Amino acid sequence: MLYIITEDSNSARDFWSYAAGVYRIPGTYFMVPLIKGRGGNTTLKEQINSIFSGLKRDDELFIVFDNIGVTKRFNSYDLIMKTSIRCANIGVRFAYTKYYCFEELYLSYNELLKLTDSKYIEALRYVNSCINHNTEYFEITRLDKRITQFIIDTGHTIRNKEHLANELLVHATQHIRGKFRIHKSGNVFDHNGKCWIHDCKYVRQSMNEYEINSVCIGHCKYSCKNGDMRSKIIHLNHNSLLDRSLADFFLCQNPANH
Repeated sequence: MLYIITEDSNSARDFWSYAAGVYRIPGTYFMVPLIKGRGGNTTLKEQINSIFSGLKRDDELFIVFDNIGVTKRFNSYDLIMKTSIRCANIGVRFAYTKYYCFEELYLSYNELLKLTDSKYIEALRYVNSCINHNTEYFEITRLDKRITQFIIDTGHTIRNKEHLANELLVHATQHIRGKFRIHKSGNVFDHNGKCWIHDCKYVRQSMNEYEINSVCIGHCKYSCKNGDMRSKIIHLNHNSLLDRSLADFFLCQNPANH
């Protein structure tokens, strides 16, 4: 059994639930319930403890969180090290997300650059390249001029890398025709962002004839146009920071489901 733990009820949880459904057979994975009334990275240890006594040899544990390093209230290195040791001691396979924040997943997706009509395309290309080559794009004392200009033009206070990534992704996806918008709150992949995930046939059920003809048929440049959920998630897996790691992890115990 694969156990998936997330820090919040947000777009990241929704995405990984869909991804597991693409690569895994129903009944072979479980989304661990969130701590009632609370969320965030400080609840991860509590969620791990809530299921750990029930884990068996050859089970798998996957933790989905923003791997931001060390803050006043959270130390991602400590969580990873201690959980890795605990899992190794009982023969449980352990994996975790390595991105800084969920927004980086789609900012690293080459398809985003092709689809967006954003005037900040050069800033998006820069961030995309940095993420995919594992180099820093947010050093406050020496920001790239393309990032600086984006921050000035937004007029928002951007205090850290996560805030910048969120602002860039929201802006970029706002400038794509269709239901491609991604933002932090709510079940975005079932609403404004459903074109990234859901079968195109399903998406069109919520659109009128004019929208289908003008957006889907007339202007859609998505490589997965007319695709289903499986083809869309596999394409993301092959063309983003994931670099096929979804298949490497999810298919390890279920190769027949490839």
